[in-house]
Amino acid sequence: MSEPSLVSNDTKFFLSETLKQCHKIKENYYSYIYNVGAFIFLILLFGSILIVKYRGKPTEQEKNEKNNKQKEYILSKIKIMQDIKRQNSQDLITNLPKWERDEDIFNRKIYR
Repeated sequence: MSEPSLVSNDTKFFLSETLKQCHKIKENYYSYIYNVGAFIFLILLFGSILIVKYRGKPTEQEKNEKNNKQKEYILSKIKIMQDIKRQNSQDLITNLPKWERDEDIFNRKIYR
């Protein structure tokens, strides 16, 4: 004897074919979304690489300007140090340290 069936064969066939079509549509939709996402990612990747390559290397003029700024900065610091050293040497002719009494140390102003 055959087993009883609650659904007819035509209905089973219709439902299975409808589910197959839905699956194909879903696969096409996902592959389309994946392809668009991959395309956008590649465009952004290549664009960023090109921008980095274009802006990456400084020109000779930029290198010279940077070196000049570094030289000016170093020379200004050296000049400041020389001025401070000259002022200190002019304060004391003999370059001996100041001799202060304990009372002077306690009575002098902390803030100048």
